[in-house]
Amino acid sequence: MQCSVRNDESSARQVPISFAGFSTNVSHSAAKGAPIAWVPMELNVANAGGVGVSVHAPHPNAGLLLTDFLISPEGQKMLTEKFAYGSAAKDYGFEKWYPESGLSTTDYIDKTEKWMKILRDIARR
Repeated sequence: MQCSVRNDESSARQVPISFAGFSTNVSHSAAKGAPIAWVPMELNVANAGGVGVSVHAPHPNAGLLLTDFLISPEGQKMLTEKFAYGSAAKDYGFEKWYPESGLSTTDYIDKTEKWMKILRDIARR
């Protein structure tokens, strides 16, 4: 919710810049005529998003079908065209960095604990 509030404040000229904005939020406001633009920084930590099915889903096969659709070319097209979400497959003109790329689940958990410690240390300053 914070990003939406900050985006609304930016598009209403209440704040000149936001470091916590998402291109999706900005593009929605710009499409409605707001005087706002999204300019990526030189290095962007990209969130490719995610989709999953709960272990205890009441209809797990339906969840798998939805997941299959969302990651398909048709699903990606729907998400980008209808909802203006970004796609990991699209070139946006800036370098994307996925810190979790190529990690096993065990490595990811280990690294996440390390990254969270670094974040807590930085945020306490």
